[in-house]
Amino acid sequence: MQMDSSSNITTIDLTLPTADAQTSSSNDDKISCTVKTKIGRHGLEQYYEDFKEYNAGDLKGKTSAICILCKEMVWHVKGSTSNYYRHLQRKHKPEYDLWSKNESQKKNENKLKQISLEDSLSSSSHTSKYGSSHHRQVELTKMVFENFIIGLDLPLSITEKPAFIQAMMIVDPKFRVPSRRSIASDYLPKIHEQITNKLKHVCSSADFVSLTFDGWTDRRMRAFYAITMHYIDHMGQLKAHLLAFNPLSGNHTGENLFMEYDRVSTAFSIGNKVVRLITDNASNNLSAFGELVIPGFESYFITEDDTEGSDDNDDQNEINLNVSEGHPPDDDEEQRKPELVLSMKDLAVLREFISIFTLLVEATNRTQAEQCVSISLVAPSVLGIYYDLENELKLCKYISSLCNALIISLKERFGGLLLNLGIPVDDHIKRRSTFHLFSDDIFLISSFLDGQFRLRWILQSPLSQDIKNRLCDKIKRIVAQAAFQVYDSVSNVQTADGAQPETTSTAIDNSQSGGKNSYDNSLTPKRKSLFAYYETSPMPPKKNAY
Repeated sequence: MQMDSSSNITTIDLTLPTADAQTSSSNDDKISCTVKTKIGRHGLEQYYEDFKEYNAGDLKGKTSAICILCKEMVWHVKGSTSNYYRHLQRKHKPEYDLWSKNESQKKNENKLKQISLEDSLSSSSHTSKYGSSHHRQVELTKMVFENFIIGLDLPLSITEKPAFIQAMMIVDPKFRVPSRRSIASDYLPKIHEQITNKLKHVCSSADFVSLTFDGWTDRRMRAFYAITMHYIDHMGQLKAHLLAFNPLSGNHTGENLFMEYDRVSTAFSIGNKVVRLITDNASNNLSAFGELVIPGFESYFITEDDTEGSDDNDDQNEINLNVSEGHPPDDDEEQRKPELVLSMKDLAVLREFISIFTLLVEATNRTQAEQCVSISLVAPSVLGIYYDLENELKLCKYISSLCNALIISLKERFGGLLLNLGIPVDDHIKRRSTFHLFSDDIFLISSFLDGQFRLRWILQSPLSQDIKNRLCDKIKRIVAQAAFQVYDSVSNVQTADGAQPETTSTAIDNSQSGGKNSYDNSLTPKRKSLFAYYETSPMPPKKNAY
């Protein structure tokens, strides 16, 4: 019996003395084995007998044992016992479950117990600790609070974790780690007071400040607001400090928000230094600060009577505290300039721009949607945009050159796809490096497999009827071929199974072709849309569920 000092595990020699172990040899002296009474360290000997370990001959390096339950001989290599408990698992399930349960209980009992907080402290109780006012105790406590809790954003409970306490004992055995309660009741208020005094000193030295006000609700429906100060110091550097981050109680009305702002501005004595207050465009913020005039700055405020010119899409609404330059503007001088009025031609140009880019914007938004399969949108989108640009080219009066440039660019980028759709493309465009990027049949297959398209995007397109028929037959053919390829990759397809995809394709063709006459091509949506046929046309009756 040997003791491993590194792991504290007792190792028992399984070789029995001469009295207990028997060495047997065959008549031809080719097989030599040793009979043992233990099978590893897992208690398997209760289910096996005649455990032998072969030392020479053809079976050298192997072991064998006879199962007591079924009398079957189980073989395995020397130094491993997996075959023996695998035999129990396969042939004797109840006995295996009982053996596995007993082994699990033994492992749990042998696990090292986690060191408790009391044990970790008692182990070093003989070491004298620093006093609360000792400079080393104060230094390490400040380090824990500022570097770990504040710097690394760790919870206060980290100071009560046994691993953290032991780590600090290595740093200094005399250091007494502060508890979570002492940090929250003693150190935290002191640090907060020190920072508040520094912020007040900064506010008093700043000449002018700007404030950003933001309020929100967390997942637990608790409301908070934050006020941040922005200023330029005497060195010309832009600085920003958080003045308040407090819970917001009561209704979020404009009056309550203004009271919170007034309380913070009074506490830091910045009420007469604010030149700009920035909030979001929520109605309660507008009602709270919309009429705010800083005392002493009345002559610097610009009053805006015309609110129609404001940008409704701005994410932030800046309360206009701009300092005016020069004499106050005259209404006739600023607001009645004829060059600022759009002419009829300008409006017509804008309308043409909007009409040209409407479908491009829609396609961009659809393909950028999250959790949405976008590959099926490529072919219908490109086909719809192409014919829309061709139609706009005939109608445009001012920006026909832009429309023609977009058509050429579309052919250069998606020429391979357009060629597959039966749209002619000039030879000089085919030489472009980007021409064949979208020529793969996968773009036709994916659109066919998408339930919102199928073949409808072809049947409702301005393509000629002959091209529609040939294109539908082509898509059904390549879909069937792709289905066979997928099926062949899994198993060998029998000859009788080859007719199944053809039947399905015929059913789909009848459904699509029979329903195309039910669509009213004369219907024009009020607003141009990329897939207007899908949004406005009724669904054809299904003859076969595909």
